[in-house]
Amino acid sequence: MQVADTDEVGVLLAQPRGPIDPSASVKRGVFAPADTWISTEYLFRRDADGDYWLVGRRGSVIRTARGIVYCEPITDALGFINGVDLAVTYGVPVRGRQVAVSAVTLRPGASITAADLTEAIAKMPPIGVGPDIVHVVPEMTLSATYRPTVSALRAAGIPKPGRHAWYFDPAANQFRRLTAAARTELGGTH
Repeated sequence: MQVADTDEVGVLLAQPRGPIDPSASVKRGVFAPADTWISTEYLFRRDADGDYWLVGRRGSVIRTARGIVYCEPITDALGFINGVDLAVTYGVPVRGRQVAVSAVTLRPGASITAADLTEAIAKMPPIGVGPDIVHVVPEMTLSATYRPTVSALRAAGIPKPGRHAWYFDPAANQFRRLTAAARTELGGTH
């Protein structure tokens, strides 16, 4: 174990102050002999100032053909686009691999463009890669804590082509409108 370097992702460890949950992932002797730490299962990135930023849960990491996707920085970046109300990023399993998809809802009367998406994702921290697809949805189901839930979105699979769906073109390093051909290439044949 080691302390994360600048722009390196690591698991946040917590030092217990009382009884330890038997199901917790306990680490001993990490920084000193006989010390005790518990894995929170939350991943953080350390910036140049030494501050730590949440990048997601260990189980939320998406491994795509283009690389590792950390959901929280993407969701945060999309949330900064004028007109975006809610955003969420999730993996969709397609033929034994994962496609990273982000869904957004828009504020009344707002719209977004491929250029907006390209600019927002380009401003992300230098960790992982952005989503393969971004699409606008009319609404999202929220949890009891008012966080978007992804189960219905994931179950819907790869979004349909249209003027409110875009895919990331790695050759051009930008988002483009999602076409039937691009959807098929990404594995969304259903």
